[in-house]
Amino acid sequence: MVEYPSASEVIRKALEDFELKFEHDEDVNAFVFNMNIPSQISSVRFILRPTADAGFQCVASLAIGGKADDREMMLSLSELLTRINYQILHGKFTMDFSDGEIRWELPYAGWGHDELPSESVMMALVLSIRMVKNFAPCILAVIFGGKSAEDAHKLAQTDD
Repeated sequence: MVEYPSASEVIRKALEDFELKFEHDEDVNAFVFNMNIPSQISSVRFILRPTADAGFQCVASLAIGGKADDREMMLSLSELLTRINYQILHGKFTMDFSDGEIRWELPYAGWGHDELPSESVMMALVLSIRMVKNFAPCILAVIFGGKSAEDAHKLAQTDD
């Protein structure tokens, strides 16, 4: 029987190959790192968590969010994230209504495979960075610009 590297080993190696400085929280088996990306929301905290199915979950926590005590803003952000999620095929934006934190979540399932391809880790990171970059102007337009969800959504940078 062939022994495949664990998802944790694949993620660790991929992050090392990308020369990213990361921490591994062994208590929850999560790889955590911050990355500055070319976006209006420049500092993003990434968390990669292996799953039981030879897959992993990639979460990008944005360094900005809605004001939980501003009901109108929270409703606009919620509508905006719904509009964004409707147009994308993989992953989703979520918002914690208790504190306004906005996150991008991308699950990767192994779909019955015994091994996690390291290319999948890179593709998940690239897709996650692209989603944050493309939709940052929309999110900021609601938070700081007072734009409606519909108007803010039109700012999406989907052409690159």
